[in-house]
Amino acid sequence: MCIRDRLREARARAVSERETESGADKMANMVKEGEEQVQKMEGLKAERDLFAGEAARMRKELEESEEERERVKQESDGTKREMAALKQEMAALKQQSRELEDNARAREEAATRARDQCEICLLYTSD
Repeated sequence: MCIRDRLREARARAVSERETESGADKMANMVKEGEEQVQKMEGLKAERDLFAGEAARMRKELEESEEERERVKQESDGTKREMAALKQEMAALKQQSRELEDNARAREEAATRARDQCEICLLYTSD
């Protein structure tokens, strides 16, 4: 083998070694970027889990508030029914009061007429 061939081989090996080193650097950078992406993904996963927990808590609060709203609505409906029954009872009592007043007035008028007739009878009989 001649010197020129040896030089060519040495140059080829040097170029090959530089390409290998460059490839290794690129590979190391890719690995580093990959690790950074993994860390970023883990952070996003933790954030997602946090939001999922918050969403579950909010759903539970919403469900409880809906149950409370339904309970209050039922109480309100019950109160409305009671009020309607009391209004009817009050109307009946007013009607009964009017009837009693009318009866009392009628008795008073009858008593007045009877007294007047008695006075008339007494006038005629005393003559």
